[in-house]
Amino acid sequence: MTTCDLPALQPWGLLVIRPVADAAGLWPPRLVRTEVGGEEAVGAVALNTGATVRFTTDGADPEPDSPVLTAPVLLRGLQGFRARCYRGGKASAVVALTHLPQPGPPWRDLLVNADFAQGQTAWKAVVAAPLEPGALDFSTGPIPQLGTTGARLKVTASDGVPYHVRLTQPVSVAAGAGLQLRATLAADRPARIRIGVQEIAAPHRVVGVRVLDIGPTPQRVLMTPTNEHGDLQAQFQLDLGYCQPETIVWISGIQLRARVLPAP
Repeated sequence: MTTCDLPALQPWGLLVIRPVADAAGLWPPRLVRTEVGGEEAVGAVALNTGATVRFTTDGADPEPDSPVLTAPVLLRGLQGFRARCYRGGKASAVVALTHLPQPGPPWRDLLVNADFAQGQTAWKAVVAAPLEPGALDFSTGPIPQLGTTGARLKVTASDGVPYHVRLTQPVSVAAGAGLQLRATLAADRPARIRIGVQEIAAPHRVVGVRVLDIGPTPQRVLMTPTNEHGDLQAQFQLDLGYCQPETIVWISGIQLRARVLPAP
């Protein structure tokens, strides 16, 4: 255990803790939510050099003879997932996946023209004052950087306010709905963006929004928020106001779907 003093930062601050790959101790694996063939899956990454990840799906803790995780495991029908690392006869702590897909009604897609195959149909580029309307150049078509069709968004001017430059599409989100938001993003330089679902009108209640740092390497996003408010007229939003002028952001593979589970 390590103790450290944190200064009082305004308006906020972050403490970033990174494992040392060659540390004497053994870190537990880092679980990663992903997908295989369009279905939700879970993988695990060993944070120590030379460590092996072993896993179970029956609720028991992994043992030295448990299966080695070599590829993501599909979550459909899974009752549990637990993993730990082994190296040199030592075992790490156990990590468990606590949020598993629940059986229930089918998912409902919320977005129109999510793959941009119909160009800019249903999508709206929004630029707020004091910026001029031309602060965001929005086009669609093949995106070689992502290997598919998507949107190209060039920020030509920015005042640093994230929601002053954004790509949006309105959606209706029922009370208690669980959402899944997926997308792949890249940028021509290091850039900070904000992505998620939020109420259109005041008080702009948030269903789920995440700030991400992206760059030339495509980054896959998976979010699973729940709408804890009443029925909302909300919107999908990709906020680009953090980006420096002349930054180009590409986005593809967007999927936003929702379902409401029956009350227990």
